[in-house]
This record gives sequence, structure tokens and C-alpha cells, in this order.
Amino acid sequence: MLYLTYGSDSKKKREARGKILADFKKRNQNIEVLIFNDINFDLLALENLAGSGGLFRKNFFVVLENVLDSNTKDFILDKLVLLQESKNTFVFSEMSVSKDIIKKFEKTKAGIQELQLKIFKNEINPFSITYPFERKDKKETWVVFNKLTEEGILPENIAGILFWKTKTMMLAPNSKKYRLEELTKMSSKLVSLYHDSHRGILDFKTGLEKFILEEV
Repeated sequence: MLYLTYGSDSKKKREARGKILADFKKRNQNIEVLIFNDINFDLLALENLAGSGGLFRKNFFVVLENVLDSNTKDFILDKLVLLQESKNTFVFSEMSVSKDIIKKFEKTKAGIQELQLKIFKNEINPFSITYPFERKDKKETWVVFNKLTEEGILPENIAGILFWKTKTMMLAPNSKKYRLEELTKMSSKLVSLYHDSHRGILDFKTGLEKFILEEV
């Protein structure tokens, strides 16, 4: 089975993934959950998981977070039919995807959900943090971060927006003030922050504020 969730609302994407997992557990026993991201993603492992599964084997629930980048996209899109027909379940979670990627998933009859943060009139726009962030304006990025959190925007969603912007700048090296090495490091730190906070190692808000003050 194959699913694609995309958008800026990290909380809703996590909730959607939880519902898919609950349904998977109803239909399968001896389950193992695997999580891949842009740092630990392994193309060969994905191909092997697509073909594994059976009565006497583990049933894998595979989460793939932000792996559809320029280096892996073509390989993954070529495997979508295999993933859909697999006895295992694959859930892709992305900040943003192009129309051609969505069309590829639609052709396999994958479950697709767009989960964006809603912006109402007169509300602060959570994407406003990307402007000082792109300019490498540490003070203004920190000020906007605090405004967003005061308005109730979850630090997890802010981190997701910064991660998306970081990946976007990595694809356009001539339009940024950061070196590629800096962006790669920042991308890795944002992923680590996400996982460490969910393991209870650190507070997400405190960790993200420290990231802004140290990396921007």
C-alpha cells in the first residue's frame, strides 16, 4: 500500500500517519515500523522492502520523510507501482511536492492528502519567517519566531517550514547567502531536532530557538 501526505501542517501529517498505522495493525501481525529521512535514506533498502513480506515474515510500515529530492526522486517514482503492490505499507511525508510527483502517485491510486496550515485573514503568516531566514538575518528571524509561537503556531510546524526553505535554497545555490555546506548542516540539524524532541531528549521550542541563534 502507498500513501502520500504533504503540506506545512506537521501535526496533521503525523495524525494522518497514525491513522494509517492503526489500520495497518488491524490487518497485520508481527509489525515493524521503519522511518527514513533525507539523512538515512537508502535506495537499496527501499527496493528490498518493496519486495519483502509474507506469511512468515515481518510486516513493515515504512515512513519516508522528505526523501523526494533531486537525487532520489526519479528512482523512487519508478518504484511506485512496486510499492503500491507490496504487502508492506509505505507512507511518504513531504513539505511540498510538484504537480508531476502528485500525478505519478495518483496513477498508482495511492492515498494522497494535502495538509497545509490554514492562514485566516489578519492572522500572522507562519511562512513570514522564511524571509529573514533567507536573508540570514538572525535577529529578525528570532523576532518572527517568537511572534509565531506567541500566536500559537507550533514549533514543529515552524521547523518544518524552515526545513522546506533550507531544501529549496539547496536547489538554488545562486540565490542564497548560505554556502551549500551550511545548508546541508542546517538540514541535518532540523531533522535531528525533530527526532530528539519526539524522543523526549529536548524541548522542541527551546531546541529550535537555539538552532536559530546558532545557525542563522
